[in-house]
Amino acid sequence: MTEEHVLFNPGDAIANAHDYNAVYQSAQIYKHKHPHALFIVSETDGKPYVLFDKVDQTDDPKDGKRYRVIKKM
Repeated sequence: MTEEHVLFNPGDAIANAHDYNAVYQSAQIYKHKHPHALFIVSETDGKPYVLFDKVDQTDDPKDGKRYRVIKKM
């Protein structure tokens, strides 16, 4: 199975934490008010988990940082 990667500007992060469950809980709260697709991502293993809204995704490597997708919601 191949890993999926996405580009986001780190300044657009909704939440981040070293604890996956904390970010997942933030995602559930955010999704209740914003019915967009969400991504829980990580830069690399051992780095914090970060929550982004799909509407903030970019295709330009100059505008974004590469993250590994952990979970799509």
